[in-house]
Amino acid sequence: MFFTGISDQDASFGQGEEVEENTFAVQPDKILHFFTLDDLKIHFEEFKILEVGDLEDQISHTLYGLKRYQIRYILVRI
Repeated sequence: MFFTGISDQDASFGQGEEVEENTFAVQPDKILHFFTLDDLKIHFEEFKILEVGDLEDQISHTLYGLKRYQIRYILVRI
């Protein structure tokens, strides 16, 4: 299984109201969790972890143009 999530190293980390550790309400209807490396490993500790890492992704938004995100990923065997 391959999972990606927004990294705590992303530029948007800390924006909005923190509703729990590393989780922010960035808009009234949008809550984002930002993963640390340890957090990601803990979420998948019941699986065999094959690889973890960081990468940059980008998405073209209609309103904001091109937005870059710092992403953490994990590859596990179920």
